[in-house]
Amino acid sequence: MNLVFMSSTSTGCRYLRFLHAHSDVDRIYAVTCPDSRCGRGRKITPSPVAKYCVEKGVDIIKPKDINSSHAVNMLKSYSAQLCFVVDYGQILSSEVLSLFPLGCFNIHYSLLPDLRGPDPVRHALLKGYEKTGVSLIKMNEKIDSGEILASKEVKITPEDNFKTLKDRLTSRGIEILDDLVEKTYSGEVPSGRSQLSLKNLNYAGKLSKEMCQIDWNLSAHQVFSRIRSLSPAPGCRTFHEKEKKSIIITDAEIDENIRGKPGMVSEVSKRCFKVACGEGGVKVLRVKPAGKREMDVSSFLAGNQIEKGDMFR
Repeated sequence: MNLVFMSSTSTGCRYLRFLHAHSDVDRIYAVTCPDSRCGRGRKITPSPVAKYCVEKGVDIIKPKDINSSHAVNMLKSYSAQLCFVVDYGQILSSEVLSLFPLGCFNIHYSLLPDLRGPDPVRHALLKGYEKTGVSLIKMNEKIDSGEILASKEVKITPEDNFKTLKDRLTSRGIEILDDLVEKTYSGEVPSGRSQLSLKNLNYAGKLSKEMCQIDWNLSAHQVFSRIRSLSPAPGCRTFHEKEKKSIIITDAEIDENIRGKPGMVSEVSKRCFKVACGEGGVKVLRVKPAGKREMDVSSFLAGNQIEKGDMFR
């Protein structure tokens, strides 16, 4: 069985690595985004998927427009029966979707139909969900609205941030993908259930830049949810008024007993410093100063001064 895989992220590399080693996949063709400028030096850099393909000798194309006639002709030449998409970044036309006799499938990082949209993992954390999951859908022309073939639930722990939760969700997604490949290889065409058009479902849109700034007037639960939904990157930023420096808080805990003006430091210890919120407060455990690596508070305090009564905004 020939298979096309579309992705542009490091998460996608985990699926690609799995498919590349799968005994039921005769040949895999990868599709990723064009090389782009990134980092401080703005160097032209291939996507993580492109890097993997070069290292492992996997055929790859990098179309600027996946729906262009050139890209479509390339996909046709592969004679692939199946297509799998995760974290790709382009919308597939009906022409592209029709190229694969067994279907074109996508892993979405929520329990659909809830949290449709491009950023479901962050929204699950931001909204304080106790559980989320991954859903396998057969793609159609509408975003995240195809038939659901399978889903796996994942519990969200208090220690989770965006990275740890997405890593666990990806492990469940690979389990779903393994089952899909085995079924299609044996000749079983997967079928699913339609998503209901339910009202009042949460949409998981891209988080705004304002979300990356801590609002200490929010409750401790809201501040904590915002910090972990944005950790480790891009991070949740706050400004130390006395030192006139910004820092990114990457790890914290809720402390309902903290009292004080929102943004005020109520206590400093070797392990943490406590900051009051609109209700309760948070114990700050790890930070990333501007231009420096992430570190625990003990290391941060060795070179920076924070005292009781200091204000963050």
